[in-house]
Amino acid sequence: MGLSNREYVGRALDTLAASLGSYIASVLEGAAPGISWPKLLEHKDASAGRTPMTYSSADLSVQLRVMTESLGSLGYPFNLGHDARSYTSELRQTRNLWAHNETFNDADAFRALDTAGRLAKHLGLDGGAQALNALLDEYKVRDRSGRASKPSETGIGSTAEEKPEPQPLEHPVKQHPVRVEITVAESLSYAMVHNGFRFVRQVKITNPGTEIRGAVVRVEVLASTGRISEDFQHYVDLAAGQAIVLDDVDVHVSAATMYELSDKQPGRVVVTIDSGAAGLAAMELGKAEARLQLFPAQLWIAGRGLVSYEFLAAFVQPHHPAIAKLVSEAADLLASTTGSSSLDGYTDGAERVDEIVFALAQAARNRDIRYSMPPASWGLQGQQVRTPAQVLEDRLGTCLDTTVVMAAALEFCGIAPLLWLVEGHAFLGYWREEMALPTAASDDVAELVSLVQRGYIGLLETTLLTGSQTITMPTLRSSPEAKYIERGHDDILAVTDVRRARLDGIYPLPARTTAGSGELVVHNYVPQAKIAPVVPEKNGKIPGHDGTASSVPPRVTQWKNALLDLSLRNRLINFTDTARFPLAVPSTWIGAFEDFVSNGTPIGLIPSNQISAVHQERGIRFGRDLPQDELISMLSSKKTVFAEVTEEAYNSKMRGLAYKAKTQTEETGANNLYLALGSLLWELDGRTLRSPLVLIPVNLTSAGKNGQYRVTLDEAGQSTPNYCLLEKLAQTHGLRIPGLAEPAEDGSGIDLDAAFNAVREAISAKGLAFRVENTVDLSMLQFAKFRLWKDLDESWEHFAKNGLVDHLISSPTELFSDSVKAAEETDLDALAAKCPIPADSSQLQAVASAVAGQTFVLEGPPGTGKSQTITNLLTRAIVEGKRVLFVAEKRAALDVVQKRLEEVGMGPFSLDLHDKGSKPAAVRAQIKQALELRLDSDAQQLDTASTDLASARRGLIRYASRLHEENGAQLSLYSARTKALTFDPDDTALPLSVEFTASANETVLEPVRAVLRELPEYTDRARPAKTHPWRFVDSAASAGVGDQLISAGQRVDAALDAVRSVEGLPDVVSSATTPSELRVLAALLEDRSVPVETLDVVRSGQWSAGAQHLEQLVTAFAAVNHPGLEKVGPEAMDLSLQEILGRAEQAAASGFFGRKKRMLAVVAELDAWCTRERMSGQKSWCSCCRTWLPRSSRSADFRPRPRPFPVWQSPRAGTH
Repeated sequence: MGLSNREYVGRALDTLAASLGSYIASVLEGAAPGISWPKLLEHKDASAGRTPMTYSSADLSVQLRVMTESLGSLGYPFNLGHDARSYTSELRQTRNLWAHNETFNDADAFRALDTAGRLAKHLGLDGGAQALNALLDEYKVRDRSGRASKPSETGIGSTAEEKPEPQPLEHPVKQHPVRVEITVAESLSYAMVHNGFRFVRQVKITNPGTEIRGAVVRVEVLASTGRISEDFQHYVDLAAGQAIVLDDVDVHVSAATMYELSDKQPGRVVVTIDSGAAGLAAMELGKAEARLQLFPAQLWIAGRGLVSYEFLAAFVQPHHPAIAKLVSEAADLLASTTGSSSLDGYTDGAERVDEIVFALAQAARNRDIRYSMPPASWGLQGQQVRTPAQVLEDRLGTCLDTTVVMAAALEFCGIAPLLWLVEGHAFLGYWREEMALPTAASDDVAELVSLVQRGYIGLLETTLLTGSQTITMPTLRSSPEAKYIERGHDDILAVTDVRRARLDGIYPLPARTTAGSGELVVHNYVPQAKIAPVVPEKNGKIPGHDGTASSVPPRVTQWKNALLDLSLRNRLINFTDTARFPLAVPSTWIGAFEDFVSNGTPIGLIPSNQISAVHQERGIRFGRDLPQDELISMLSSKKTVFAEVTEEAYNSKMRGLAYKAKTQTEETGANNLYLALGSLLWELDGRTLRSPLVLIPVNLTSAGKNGQYRVTLDEAGQSTPNYCLLEKLAQTHGLRIPGLAEPAEDGSGIDLDAAFNAVREAISAKGLAFRVENTVDLSMLQFAKFRLWKDLDESWEHFAKNGLVDHLISSPTELFSDSVKAAEETDLDALAAKCPIPADSSQLQAVASAVAGQTFVLEGPPGTGKSQTITNLLTRAIVEGKRVLFVAEKRAALDVVQKRLEEVGMGPFSLDLHDKGSKPAAVRAQIKQALELRLDSDAQQLDTASTDLASARRGLIRYASRLHEENGAQLSLYSARTKALTFDPDDTALPLSVEFTASANETVLEPVRAVLRELPEYTDRARPAKTHPWRFVDSAASAGVGDQLISAGQRVDAALDAVRSVEGLPDVVSSATTPSELRVLAALLEDRSVPVETLDVVRSGQWSAGAQHLEQLVTAFAAVNHPGLEKVGPEAMDLSLQEILGRAEQAAASGFFGRKKRMLAVVAELDAWCTRERMSGQKSWCSCCRTWLPRSSRSADFRPRPRPFPVWQSPRAGTH
């Protein structure tokens, strides 16, 4: 049984995955060297808040995802064209269907195999493309043979309606000398035809016969009404037994005919190959056809891949007259609300864009459009997209209709719209800055959601424009954000970027209206100049809204964006309830609380329900509900506050928080545990957020036998305003609060009352409905990166004076050219004498380059001496008067280098700034130790040691020189030994005399080498083998043996000459294959008594059979015991024993007188054959004769016969 369609698809996906792995690795090796590329996706998921997963580089879904999604700061490293993006997107869906055990019909399977092969070919994966093409050919053969032999499922006489079998994408019409295969798109719409979409992807023509020149390829598209395509002819030469592939089949379909289609219908693409002759001489050589769906003008359906989503942009018609009227109404509304009716796109910044969008939404809402429910299966069966006139004038529209119309209005105003397609729904998005996606359609959900959260993209629910409720911009945005951005990421199918689609050549459909006279008027879209917008960076902030160009280089901006996260994932912006650990501090005493902490006073934390029985009787359950006076008393006298945790969970909660804070401090060197003082409740796009105002770094430790935890000031930090919040407010609301950015201070840190009042005054002056709450929370917050961001923001120009930093800013993709040139020659031996740790030449060269101020990367696997090199480098740099900052990713690496510096006596000159070492007291102590350091040196001992070292170094130099000094053969001791180690130790060395080696040079050695190289060519002619006749010559001959061998060889030659002189004898001699056969042959030649006829008989099969039979008889006779034969010789068997027995019995039976005499006469006949003494007694003789008689008869069976079985007695070798 053959493979199923699903199994074929699985094989194609596996084949493609095997080829893509190395391709992806090669591309990303240059973009992210040294990083396993699946880690990029894992990091991206973690940044997006997804559940952590481990990805395999051999998983096709992971491969296709990394090729199509943005990879953080790397952007889109795969430079995929339009076709490749379509293939990858389609294969992502195919692989998803396959993974969910979906079925594949013939057309689906063929398309999956073909698309996989096309992607492999497009990417240059030759091996994978060949394997996939072979798999596709196998599928086609299986498809035809399987279908031809498939029996009918309906029995004879059945009245059930037969369902037609699914047709393949291509099939021969009749038997032709040329085979044709065609691949087409699954559908063709009016929008595709209008934008010149090439739906015929490939035509493959195979000619199994003789060469055909000048053949004509004709392609036509047929609908139910007939042909709808223009004439297409292409002339080809078909080589014998070869196949050609046409990839540039640009068949034009009549747009007018496609516009007239009233409903979806099947179509056919027919390819015909004829001989090209004129008139009746023309002959059809081959023919094939493929099916596709034809869509009417306003029908859109979501197909496989992103192609259908890209062509949805064609339904956005900004040039429709109805859109101009709507925009005019919006301009009037805009003038009444903002004082300006200007629809100037992105000229006045993101806030103005939001105002224009809302004005357009109000204008559409004023049209009183009624909502129309889309069909339940509109994503599969398609939906008629209404024109702007039908929506705005007939006042009826679905979610897709209103989204497309509003997108057209945005595009009319110069704002780039985005069409968001989700499961069963569509809504509008727009770029708040002049940007665009890298492709016309994208399904990179994580990146799209991130762009919304970071403020690049605004959203608008168009169905709210069809109701009667009052609309506001926050309400229009909150609905899609809450449903699809915050929770329902998995429902997002794709997003179409209309502006990018225009840049890719996908233009709006012509708009048709009717003039007053009833005449049809067609309005065509005139494309604008293509100016590529900016693609946003990951985790970036919205550019400033002051309309002035920023002078900060893009690379610096990218670094700053990576350091400063202003998205809602940042707790400093969105301080959620789950991130907070509230402390019950009286609101009027927050300033005093901050003073206590800043002065180093420990503040105890007690469980929230640890209250007295009296208070419990009064109905108070938690400490936060106690009267303010009692809370103030606890804080002022006992320095304790209630924490929002019960007694049951107190120890586990506190222990976990303390452990987490300690671990992060040890690993990163920065404390992330803060007291958050004060909160700002503010709104962002209709959403209420809470953000902390002032931060104090603290430590959480356990104190006392009762296990109570307390917070103390981290001496490495101090009270700091939330600069992330200040930056976010400045960017989103233009709100700047100098009183918080540079707060006033009291005797013990920040003056909180003044800082909070400054915030309240700033928001009041701006007219914002924000509020400040006096809260205190304990939380883990990522605030350390802001200091880096602030330093980079203020000092990047100073940093850029460094050559490496300038290179990373201005030309990061080019080869770095160090302005500091290396010294022409460095005395590494002298440098080694000045280094505290022994080092090899490569390590010393690194030290010399670093001290000279060069920029380089020092790499090496574990155990190659990197820490020793760093120690030497730091030591020499300090001696040369340089200041060095050593940074390590892990504390362990820092400790290794610190330990080595201590061992070589450089510990006092190193300042540990990691973890506890960065505390002010620790820093002061280290500096004091270095200042108070006093060293005593022995100059004479140092001079003596230096002299001894120099002498030893000169001796080593002489040794190295002699070790590498070459002789006449251009070999040194070192190189000769190295070369000898490459030889097989079992090989026998060629002995050379001392005199030869002493005087040998290249002139002498080259002939010897030539002889040794050519020796196998001559020795192989002897065919050396274990069975060779001369194999006995295996060692050098001893004295005298050589003469004997020569004499024996001469005799052999003479004998062979004698044999050759006799006609026919060489053939006889050559038939002998063993020495024994040669000896027999020599005996025959010496014994001339053997006639030739006897030898002829010996060669016959009869003789061979007789000899074999004789051997069997002799063997059987000898295997049996024969009593009596031991008394006579074998010759006795030739006597007439029967007669002798008769005479013996007659003599034995005679009378007494004369009996003995007669018996002795009989015995005398046998006496000559006896081997022992004569037997006594008449009975013994008679008994022996009776015993010999049967033996004699059996021995006669194998006695030689003179004629049929000749036998020859060799004097040398016995009987033969």
